[in-house]
Formats: sequence, structure tokens, C-alpha cells
Amino acid sequence: MSYRKKFIFLSLLFMGSFFSKNLCAQASVSAYQFSLKSVKGEKVELSPYRGKVVFLDFWASWCPPCKASIPFVSKLYEKYKGNKDFVIIGINMENISDAQKYISQKDIKYLNVIGDDITARNYQVRGIPTFILIDKRGNIVGRWVGFADSIYDEWTKSIDEALAEVIKEPKPKTPARRRRRR
Repeated sequence: MSYRKKFIFLSLLFMGSFFSKNLCAQASVSAYQFSLKSVKGEKVELSPYRGKVVFLDFWASWCPPCKASIPFVSKLYEKYKGNKDFVIIGINMENISDAQKYISQKDIKYLNVIGDDITARNYQVRGIPTFILIDKRGNIVGRWVGFADSIYDEWTKSIDEALAEVIKEPKPKTPARRRRRR
């Protein structure tokens, strides 16, 4: 990548950190059902987390706003780690060895996987960090691009709202009674 392209790309990433806000529209969009490898080499799919609130963090260790966001995502993890209805999945957008090294250095406790272009494209990731909140029904209900310290309060408010949502299962249909003819 040429110096000029790299400069433009990094500038856009930094600009995103100043404009970070929940960009999710009112209409819900179903979350892409990915299947990725964890940094430990295990297969991780989104589908088993249906019925839980899922917070996705698209990041890389070379990205300064991503590095700044990690302590806040870790703080989220600590706040909600006892809640069985909530999970954080970090999606690292670089190679596994760099991701493993950084995760080990920073003692990151939440689940991390290695992302791919297909997953990033399906979540419309245009820059990192990008944070996605998925509700219990599997719909995207929050999207933040970039990072600022104040974003933590938005995350917790949105997470608390998603966790408070009660999903009512439809009642099973009972067969209609047949009328007797006389």
C-alpha cells in the first residue's frame, strides 16, 4: 500500500473516532451468521448465541483507536461477565499471530476470533473500530464506528435495553374443535 493510500486510510479511521455514535436505523436487520476461528483455533459461530445479546468489536492491534477502545470493551466484559444472556466477541482483522500476541500482552479475557472480508462486508464495516450490538432475536440494534471515551455510556445503555427485552414465544396453535353435525 502506498504511503498516500495508507495516510488516507488512517486519516479516515481517526476521523471515525471523533464521530462515534450509534448509527443503527430504526428498522432491524438480521445479523450475518458467521463461522470463524478463535485465536485458540476453535470454530466459533454466531448461531449458538441466538437468545443472547451479543456485542461485536471489529479491531486490529495496529489501529490506535482500537487500542484505545480495548480497556473500555474489557470494562464492559467485567461489568456483564456474570450475565448468561450477554457475550462479547472481538473480531480481529489481522493475522492470528499478531492477534494472539496483543491479546496476551493486554490480558484480554473476552472471546476473540479472526475476522475475514466476508464477515466485515456483511456487517458493513467500513473502518475500525466498529462495534455492533445484536439483540436476543438476532437483529442488529446498535452500530458505532470509531471510538471516543464517552461511547461507553451509550454501549451500556443500549446493552441494558437489549437485555431487558422480553421475547415472548408465540403460543402454540391448538387445533380447532370440530363441530358435530346433527
